[in-house]
Amino acid sequence: MWVICLLLVACQGVSSDQLQGRILLWHSWEGADQELLDQVLDQFMEINPEVTIVSARIPEEQLKTRYENSAPQGLGPNLIIGKSDWLPDWARQDLIADYLVQGVVSNNYTSEGLREVQIQGVTGLYGLPLSLSTQVLYYNDDDVKLPPVDLNALWVQAESGLPVAIPTNFSSGYWGIYAFGDGLFDKDGQFVLKRSGLAGWLTMMKEAQELSNVVFSRDPLLLRNLFIQGRVSYYVGRSDEWAFLREEIGDEVLGVALLPSGVIGLARPLVHAEVVMLSPASSHAQKEVAVQVARFLTNQEQSTRFMRELGRVPAHQRVEVNRQIEPRMATLVSQTRLGVSLPNSLPIQKIEEAGNLAYANVLLGIKTPDEAVCEFGRAVIMAAPRLGSEEDLLPVNCLAEAGAE
Repeated sequence: MWVICLLLVACQGVSSDQLQGRILLWHSWEGADQELLDQVLDQFMEINPEVTIVSARIPEEQLKTRYENSAPQGLGPNLIIGKSDWLPDWARQDLIADYLVQGVVSNNYTSEGLREVQIQGVTGLYGLPLSLSTQVLYYNDDDVKLPPVDLNALWVQAESGLPVAIPTNFSSGYWGIYAFGDGLFDKDGQFVLKRSGLAGWLTMMKEAQELSNVVFSRDPLLLRNLFIQGRVSYYVGRSDEWAFLREEIGDEVLGVALLPSGVIGLARPLVHAEVVMLSPASSHAQKEVAVQVARFLTNQEQSTRFMRELGRVPAHQRVEVNRQIEPRMATLVSQTRLGVSLPNSLPIQKIEEAGNLAYANVLLGIKTPDEAVCEFGRAVIMAAPRLGSEEDLLPVNCLAEAGAE
């Protein structure tokens, strides 16, 4: 009888290696996205009955600030789903933990996703990429017979009566730089303004601004509304807007194409990621649970589900997209594969502010494209002096201009 009781206890009890514990997850998902996220978390808890996951939605505009206020006190969530843009500063401030230390390997994710969770020059994995987003060309399939492959064709179609809406802030408009030359930074993070296509792209935008049916604006929501209302036929928007646009204008009407190329090369937009980050304030047991939850959310199966049901571009490299069955998602993935990232070891916010000013000055007629490029270059060098000197990094015309002053 004693032996039988011991066996019953062993069968009913929790094994020593079974995952157990309670964690808190913060996110900003809402609507259908939140419903699916909760379903996925419920499935994890069904698989691991000794685990409790408390999922709390924080409004997107509050999420970053609330975490920054609570994390230094050892409070807040064990996991947070947030933007990769937040990651570099949080890692430097020790507000998030390194997954490599927790034994997580990085070979499951695409190179685009990994760039967003690693800091250039630093060994570490400071988040697990959940999904990717970038700029794409949306179009109204009722209006457009064949989307353009290059910018000149886009302007021709605009002039023929198919209006185009393009955002003009630095991040949203980065894609056009590659159409006229190299990007602003090479793969090693060196500033290559001299051979970049920035001046050519700004010149093209200034010329296109004079065309009828081309709408430039720093307000992407304004442009998106014009597209939803049917007042423009083309809209350069974020890939993570796809599910929303499909709901608003109809699945049969929404078309997606690669961004048009230029005289030098293909459009290469900036890539951003939504990532699952780990709090360093968690206990050892909580970290064990949190790491497994993060891996579950970003695995091949959940990434496929988020892609098919929510339209999120997967960051898991083994998710397959059949172009015959899912042609639009295949286009979103293809555009993401062409995307680039700014070196996150640099002060990105200051670089983006300088870029926003350059775009605005040209389109408002305050500066010529060459003048705006020179001013932008000086601002970048001032924000990150380690990149080098003006003599080494600025185009020759910038140095001549400085000498004339």
